[in-house]
Amino acid sequence: MDLDSRSSGQSIELGAGERLTIRLGENPTTGYRWSIIGTFEPVLVLINSDFELPTGPMKYGAGGTRLWTFEAAQAGTAELRIDYVRASSQEPVQHTYLLSVQVR
Repeated sequence: MDLDSRSSGQSIELGAGERLTIRLGENPTTGYRWSIIGTFEPVLVLINSDFELPTGPMKYGAGGTRLWTFEAAQAGTAELRIDYVRASSQEPVQHTYLLSVQVR
């Protein structure tokens, strides 16, 4: 299952062994990055975290897409919270992505 920012605040259901990919726009040149808050294991296991640049001509300072791939490892509920923050400062969180995942 592929999700993006439009799925924030929703609840989804996965079967054990299914994979979930979340894609969120990120521009690390501004100092802001997405950061997973809290724990989601053992229900979900993080398989991969990657950053993709946009296709086409590169533009200086352009953002890209942060993506995470999770595997539904066992039955239960996981609450994913991913904050968009500037790690090097005390600035407030800019955005929060929330997702409730029920694994059956």
